[in-house]
Amino acid sequence: MSLQKINKANFTLIFSCLFLLPAYGGDGSGASNDDLMRDSLNSNCFEIIFCSPVEENQENKIVQNGQNSNQAIMLEEEVILPAEFRQMPYYGQVEQITPSVATTYDWSVNLRGAFQKDHKGERFDIIATPEISISHENNNSQYDLGVSASLLKQLDGEFRLFGGNVDFSSNYIIDRETRASLDANLNATQLSPNDASIGSGIAQPPITVGGSANGTISRQFGRLNAELRGSISRSVSGESQLISGLWQDNSVGNNTALGAGLRVGYELTPIFTIFGDASYIRTNFDNNSAMLATSQSNNSYTFLAGIAGNWQDVLNAQVSVGSGLVQYDSALIDDVPGTMFNSSISYLNGHGAEFTASFSNNISAVDPSLGASTKIDYSTSASARYQVNDWLTARASINAGWAHYDGIDDIERTHSYGVGADYNYNRYTVFSADYLAGTLETTSLGKRENQRFEFGVTFSR
Repeated sequence: MSLQKINKANFTLIFSCLFLLPAYGGDGSGASNDDLMRDSLNSNCFEIIFCSPVEENQENKIVQNGQNSNQAIMLEEEVILPAEFRQMPYYGQVEQITPSVATTYDWSVNLRGAFQKDHKGERFDIIATPEISISHENNNSQYDLGVSASLLKQLDGEFRLFGGNVDFSSNYIIDRETRASLDANLNATQLSPNDASIGSGIAQPPITVGGSANGTISRQFGRLNAELRGSISRSVSGESQLISGLWQDNSVGNNTALGAGLRVGYELTPIFTIFGDASYIRTNFDNNSAMLATSQSNNSYTFLAGIAGNWQDVLNAQVSVGSGLVQYDSALIDDVPGTMFNSSISYLNGHGAEFTASFSNNISAVDPSLGASTKIDYSTSASARYQVNDWLTARASINAGWAHYDGIDDIERTHSYGVGADYNYNRYTVFSADYLAGTLETTSLGKRENQRFEFGVTFSR
């Protein structure tokens, strides 16, 4: 039989297979399931027409027939067919990409006892903090929701809720160069009457409810990057009870704030980036201050320029300097300008050692009941954490601050430090112990010191 007749028979067989493949899976069942033939075929699927089986120890085969250019040629594992056959549909295996979607639920309960000694004596508190969190993640976004509350029971019988939080955060990848994020918080707090910042005439501090939301959109333009920010917040304070039994109104401090900001950076090298940052905050107070006889509503402006460094996400540092201004609506309150600065450094070596430190200042309007309009404060902090082994982690921190007020001769100094350790009993149970000490000194309250020793256990899912 001639080679030309063999080729003609081969093309007839190919045509028959092409029309039968869409209707039959290849196992004799008549099912149109492409995966039924997967075991008999390999990944040698050609875009042109079909998946060809592989012969064991297949050698290079070249079939030629004179000057016939329409002849089918097999070279190694490649099939070249005449042009009229090349637009036939593809019936090979198609890889399905399944979106990555995951939702996780977690809970934890922290129980601890605290022995405290301060300017009002010694006492022992029992504190419980339950927390629930939900996290949802897919290919291009992540959402996290957390709810927690803090309950306190004193040995003298007092039981109260002194804190609650609802936190929400989300991150969304718009495209390869653009990211968006949103963080929101709703909280309620009530300080203890024994807190160092509470005046001696207060029997029951007020409950303060606050909420905030911050959104960010960032985009990379080659070496240039830009970040646009927006924020809104609201703070409301209830009444406080005096030792005399009377109730004091604190609504003068209720306010709403709207903010916007822009940060633009340029990558000088893969490590160093120079940047400029501008922010604006509009704060509206609900009521006029009786002590200032006017409203503290104001506009706040901050302009910073600096440089940041990132060494392979192990060492991060930045320093910036600029100017700030708090400009009040009322002509009875002087505007307060000032020099602004911000610096920070963090180290994370990936082997259990972490260190962070910062130094910055801020200019802001303060509680009108103090009789001052503006607070200028400076603060510094440092913290370290080291995982000694799989079951022991050590912690330490130190903080210091200094502030003065525009309008009154009051100076505030604070400093505190703490050390602690965590013992991982198992994946569900962690024991902890902490020692904290601090000092608050103000012109009006004098010097107040406190020491606190806490020990507790955290159960988690």
